[in-house]
Amino acid sequence: MSLQGKDKCFFHSHDTQDERRAATTAGGKSNKNVNNPSDFSVKTACAKDLLSILQHTIDDLKTQKVSPNYANSIGYLVNIALKVLEQSDIEKRMEVIEYALKLKK
Repeated sequence: MSLQGKDKCFFHSHDTQDERRAATTAGGKSNKNVNNPSDFSVKTACAKDLLSILQHTIDDLKTQKVSPNYANSIGYLVNIALKVLEQSDIEKRMEVIEYALKLKK
């Protein structure tokens, strides 16, 4: 949509170049004013620990102590950690089953 009386929009008009640059800079800075604390341990041993990390991150996000990008990254990494825990649990169960089968022979 073009500016009133102009053939180009705000983003393409040469007249608004300085305003556009200032708006872009302000937008970039607005995302970076939130700290990204890590007040929880990253050494996790069980799903309960991962749930605690998610709860802390959600609380920090709600109170704007962390950025949405940071919270999203934590959620993604917690998901990966959960998959690793599940896989290791399956591997342990397989070892027990294999050992039991060897004993039966």
